[in-house]
Amino acid sequence: MAREELARLEAQAPRAEKDLMIEMLPPDPSDSRGVIMEIRPGPAARRPALFAADLFRMYSHYAETAAGG
Repeated sequence: MAREELARLEAQAPRAEKDLMIEMLPPDPSDSRGVIMEIRPGPAARRPALFAADLFRMYSHYAETAAGG
C-alpha cells in the first residue's frame, strides 16, 4: 500500500510544486482596485448591439463569481 501511495504522490508532485510557486508570488497591488468598463455597440444595425449585450452579461457574470457573490 505504501508503494502505491508513493507512486500516486510522486505523480502529483509536479502539479503541487507549480501550485506552491504560484502561491509564493507576491500579491499584485492592483488586485484590490476596482474597474470601470464601458461597453458600447459599434455603429451598425442590430448585431453589434446584441454582441455588446452578450459581452456585458459575460463580464457581469464573471465579476459576480470572482467576487464570491
